[in-house]
Amino acid sequence: MTLKIVVREIASQIGGGEILERCFKSENFLWWDFLADNPYPRILYYPSAGTDFRPLLYANDHFVKSVADYDPESRFLQPNLFVFSDYYPWHDVDFWQNKVLYDQPDGLIEVLDRCEIKPEPREYQLYLNPDYIDLDPSVMTGKAYLLKVNVHLRELGYSYETNVLYFFYENVNLIHELFVRHHLNIHALVWQRDGYSLCGGGRLQHNFMLPLSIKLRARWFFIWDAYLDKDQETIDLDNFPIENYPPEIGRFNYRYNLQKLTKFEWPNLDKLNLYKRVQ
Repeated sequence: MTLKIVVREIASQIGGGEILERCFKSENFLWWDFLADNPYPRILYYPSAGTDFRPLLYANDHFVKSVADYDPESRFLQPNLFVFSDYYPWHDVDFWQNKVLYDQPDGLIEVLDRCEIKPEPREYQLYLNPDYIDLDPSVMTGKAYLLKVNVHLRELGYSYETNVLYFFYENVNLIHELFVRHHLNIHALVWQRDGYSLCGGGRLQHNFMLPLSIKLRARWFFIWDAYLDKDQETIDLDNFPIENYPPEIGRFNYRYNLQKLTKFEWPNLDKLNLYKRVQ
């Protein structure tokens, strides 16, 4: 057994909470309580999220299971930690000081508490690779926060509390330094935006996250209709080849087979497909 395999096996036995505690520090009791209550978080990761907090409304049990063609046998399991990243080159950062993150006819997302967390230099190297960005960073770039939020789905009459980690980091930096370097597993992935000629500040498309997410044991995938044939029922390396991999992360030739379970529409006419890993 190679050293790399041994390290991976040891890392797989370490809980995500312990990894987060090792990589980030805060003197705030909110952070300590979060770590104590979440030794094995089920992480949903959304790169290039910007101010889009809609996964809190639509990647939960009540909404997914309310979709007409949802198959109960697929057994969707709700994330309990929502991780967002965006180096955020925009200067309209007032949203971050607000108690209300989202308030529309479909739902309300309110911040109950928040605290800043900072990377531990020995465990996390924070950098901003100019090869992946088009715009200058803002005053928020390089910061990270834990939020405790209350989410209310107005149409379903359902509310729940959950946790959000928002990293104002460049996506590849977070993916490499946290998920890959420390073998932090992902439960679900949202691929809805990535800059990349779509009016954002990024230069790198996130399709490399599909095989990488298999390495990180992801099981659920919320994928924007525009990235795929809307009628495509399965995704694998044969019908959706990956060409560009960030050099920091390297190439992962993991075989995967994603089966579409259902499709639904987020507000603003965004059509998402929910896929489940079946292999």
